[in-house]
Amino acid sequence: MAKVIAVHSFKGGTGKTTLTANLAAILAMHHRVGVMDLDLSGPGLH
Repeated sequence: MAKVIAVHSFKGGTGKTTLTANLAAILAMHHRVGVMDLDLSGPGLH
């Protein structure tokens, strides 16, 4: 069964993208991982 982890903050510069990328990298060691960056005005993941 799929699990969802959401990282959210209204304030910019709080480390959301860094946290998400590092968390995804760690989880990908043992699981299949998909990452979506839904910040349409300034996405940080490519």
